[in-house]
Amino acid sequence: MINSTILVLLGCAVVAAFIVYRSCVYGKRRLRVHDIFYLGHVFILTLVLFFSGVGGYLLITRHPRKTAFTEERWKADPEKRAELVDDLMRRRLLESKDVADVKALLGRPVRVFDDSLGYRLAYYLGVKRGPFSTDPDFLIVDIRKGHVGHYYIKPGVPYIN
Repeated sequence: MINSTILVLLGCAVVAAFIVYRSCVYGKRRLRVHDIFYLGHVFILTLVLFFSGVGGYLLITRHPRKTAFTEERWKADPEKRAELVDDLMRRRLLESKDVADVKALLGRPVRVFDDSLGYRLAYYLGVKRGPFSTDPDFLIVDIRKGHVGHYYIKPGVPYIN
């Protein structure tokens, strides 16, 4: 997204500079001061458009929509779980639940990790929105003595305990 924006704006600036240059060459006149000012204005306008576009894009992508958690929404579209997980955590819907209740509410986990104290369930949340985001996020639910100990969001692939 950002790379294509840079190329488009750079292309506009080059075209504008080329138009001014060609008008001077074909018009048999020298490059004048107002032509240089025109090129300066085109360059400044290109920078303003670029930075306002990048700023707007970052504002939009850094604040994903938040949606109320429901079991149906969670199970319907795994790519949109990141919009639901904040409400799930804010309302503390997993606290003091046993394993069967967690699996009934969230469905089958993507991965289960065993350790000496219990195990962890990993649920896919989707790739977080952002200009440089490529790795998915996961909801990790720690199960201790058959009940939820705590839960947190882990960025990246949950293969390391």
